[in-house]
Amino acid sequence: MATRIFYPTSSKDFNAALSTGQRYRHYFGDKRLSRRYSLLLRRMVARQQSAAASLSSSWKEQIAVYRFLHNKSVTMSELIYRSCHIEESSVAGKDILVALDGTSIGSCLRRKNRKRWVDELGVIDDNRSPGFYAYPSLVMEKSSGRVLGVGDISIHTRPLVPGTPVERKRLRGSRRSLPFDEKEGYVWPLVASNTSARLRSARRVTYLMDQGADKYQGIERIVRETGHDLIVRSREDRAAVRTADGEQGRLTELLRRERWTDAKIVPLRGLNHYSTTHDRLIQRRERNALLSIRTLTIRLTKPSRYLKRLPSIDKLLSVVEVLEHSSTVPEGEAPVHWRLLTTWCVDTASAAWEVVRAYQCRWNIEQLFRVAKKQGFDIEHSQLQDPDSLKKQAIMVLKASTQAMELVAARGGTPFIPIETMFDKDKQKLLKKLNAELSPPTGKAKNPHPENSLAWAAWVIARLGNWKGYQSQRPPGPGTMIKGLEKFNDILWAVNLIDDS
Repeated sequence: MATRIFYPTSSKDFNAALSTGQRYRHYFGDKRLSRRYSLLLRRMVARQQSAAASLSSSWKEQIAVYRFLHNKSVTMSELIYRSCHIEESSVAGKDILVALDGTSIGSCLRRKNRKRWVDELGVIDDNRSPGFYAYPSLVMEKSSGRVLGVGDISIHTRPLVPGTPVERKRLRGSRRSLPFDEKEGYVWPLVASNTSARLRSARRVTYLMDQGADKYQGIERIVRETGHDLIVRSREDRAAVRTADGEQGRLTELLRRERWTDAKIVPLRGLNHYSTTHDRLIQRRERNALLSIRTLTIRLTKPSRYLKRLPSIDKLLSVVEVLEHSSTVPEGEAPVHWRLLTTWCVDTASAAWEVVRAYQCRWNIEQLFRVAKKQGFDIEHSQLQDPDSLKKQAIMVLKASTQAMELVAARGGTPFIPIETMFDKDKQKLLKKLNAELSPPTGKAKNPHPENSLAWAAWVIARLGNWKGYQSQRPPGPGTMIKGLEKFNDILWAVNLIDDS
């Protein structure tokens, strides 16, 4: 019998229902713990820091942070449930995009005690370094690209697998006989299903996933259990039937018979991240790429090893193939080549480009990981000495990291987002003074946004983060926003200290 190693923790493991006769329940079963959580999260967001020392103004408060994260009543499942709250009014009647992806969170400071941390925490992709995996879903408004929050997070670990490479490969193969819910591929429908429960009032929901989610049973579960749409980048050359004439074949064969229908220049974001799917560093320079597309409507054929008793994907799928022209490919890089499977109806070239634009919004979750790790909170260099406390800290960091993402999305000013969504009256007063300093009456570097908008505040924060403020300049990214928020809160602290004295 194959050995199960996948034991995920998500909001599904927390029962939020009240007991018989119970009218109200404090989070974590204690009013003090509930208040401590709110205070820590506010400080994380305000200071863009996660270290206990940075969140505390005294040794007593620092001890309180450690105690909160170490408290057995603060379970990871309830912490995820609490951190992934999304206001119903922000999604009601809207077209929502949800980017799903995973990242490994290593423990870079555990080299001296590697064996203990490997035993207690698990390992990441290299089967050597201690760490764990986090799979969040990032909820965005399609029309504006505004980040609305995290819909769910799944946390899981992998034990060290001993033996030779051949023995490890044989063990991985034996796990194919496990039920789907006991395999790591289940993490995609698990997170999608949990997120779906928070988006019931949305008009439409589409899940955006990379190649790691291209598993037949995973796609079937998402479509059936959520009732929502999806766009997934295909990795497998699957067998399918073209609905137009009933021709059977592999996706590459069927697409080869279709003509390229359109081409246009499309801005591509730069990428620099480690891919858990390909087990290597993925780098792509930012550029305006000449992309061609062709489309196909299919019905997927069941894989040969797929059990007959299991349900199949009955819904028709569209395939959008995207290929970059060699004239825009930088030296040393491969051309962009995507094969996107989607439940959207793609019957025109404009509908195909809409799929491409939606899929590109996955870039935001890569930015979320950058903010949570090296270019922001630097969670991988946490000083916590307890594995469960480290995981809890990571959950709160993923929640807090969305603020920098919100400022990036708001920087253009369309649509209008009130400044009150992130800054209270006192902070607005300080922003006005800083704006007067950073946006002089003469010169081109002026704040072009209305004073009551979040875009106006984002401009000021970006200037504090060393952005020059010129319209011709590249727009500020999350790293700039992180620096600006940190400087803003340092100034706010100094102003409050002077006022109190």
